[in-house]
Amino acid sequence: MIPNYLILQALRDPEALIALSLPDWDLLIRQARRANLLARICLLLDERSLLEQVPPKPRQHLEWSRVISEKHIQAVHWEITQIRKALEK
Repeated sequence: MIPNYLILQALRDPEALIALSLPDWDLLIRQARRANLLARICLLLDERSLLEQVPPKPRQHLEWSRVISEKHIQAVHWEITQIRKALEK
């Protein structure tokens, strides 16, 4: 079983994630999702061109989390724009 500190290790050294087994990926994804860090881990792997080395199923979860994160960012920007427009009146 992967210790809880794996999320911290993943944030510090994403390269180490490439060696994880599928059961380890499963646990890391569940833990990172609970900590709201799954999209961040995806970004770190992508920045280092490591995302393609992640097994397909875990990579799919990582990529979906990034899409959801980007949609949240867009929604926040839209809300801010609406608030600014309302305050200008």
